[in-house]
Amino acid sequence: MSRSIEFTLHPERVCKRNRCLGVPHEYLNLIERDTLYRSGELDVTYDIPLNQNDPLTAELGDQVRIAISTEVTYYSFNLIKPPFDNIDLRRALTLAIDREVLQGKIVKGGAIPSYSYAGRIDPDYKGPLIAEATMSQADCEVLARELYAKAGFGPDNVLHLAITSTVAEDHVRLAQGVALMWKKVLGAEATVIKMEVKAWLDTFHAGGWDVFGDNVIGVFSGPETYLSYMRPSAKSGYNWVKPEYDAAMDVAAAISDKASRYRELAKAEKIFLDDYVVSPIAVEPLRHLVSPHVKGWGKSVIGYHNSQRMTLE
Repeated sequence: MSRSIEFTLHPERVCKRNRCLGVPHEYLNLIERDTLYRSGELDVTYDIPLNQNDPLTAELGDQVRIAISTEVTYYSFNLIKPPFDNIDLRRALTLAIDREVLQGKIVKGGAIPSYSYAGRIDPDYKGPLIAEATMSQADCEVLARELYAKAGFGPDNVLHLAITSTVAEDHVRLAQGVALMWKKVLGAEATVIKMEVKAWLDTFHAGGWDVFGDNVIGVFSGPETYLSYMRPSAKSGYNWVKPEYDAAMDVAAAISDKASRYRELAKAEKIFLDDYVVSPIAVEPLRHLVSPHVKGWGKSVIGYHNSQRMTLE
């Protein structure tokens, strides 16, 4: 014999319209979001216009929330396209980039200059940096010119190359800044090619590019999410195969203890960095305007904010 039971779940809860959801947020450009935020139609913005970081901080104070994310940016070299198969050239181009100036004075988006690939986003991971990270920028530039000459380039044989970038404002500023640094330090002539995201991705997979304005967004803060991407089995398209790297990653994968695993992953990352497959650039930020009416907004490197912990006053 069966019977039905009628019950009410959480009868004291009343649903109200959330004005944060009253606008199709993903279809608004950054200027429209800023305008709606100021008018009170939005309580949180998805991003902040790049050129408004400083003015908005001066005006709105702690309503501007800039926090580290799991997105790392780097410039990838086309290893199967001469002359980028030459490690001396890849190293020279890497050393000629002044990351502090690039982020602090050119891009100005709140990104943290990076000298590693896996980003050191998890504070428990003490991963390696590129070999010259502790050198002064002046010394880096001297060494960059020496390596550039060793690779066969100089005033009588100028390197011409193209940087493939998306049309996003911060990516364009980044590419233009790097191009200027390569010109100033090495005399190289770099052209910036701007593309919409689909064309940018298609260009990468077609394989004809020189230097690619690249990124990875980790699904969590640990180094595995980045380092696994460079394994041949990931088929990520970088044409870099290193048995030592794969072996180091296999060792790390078999270890359950976090500290021990991280030590092995650091060994793998050093193998990767020493080949200058990419030039590390930055750890990207999450940029939001958050209304004083929103309480309980915390930091989240993956950009997820649980509404159960927030209230709207």
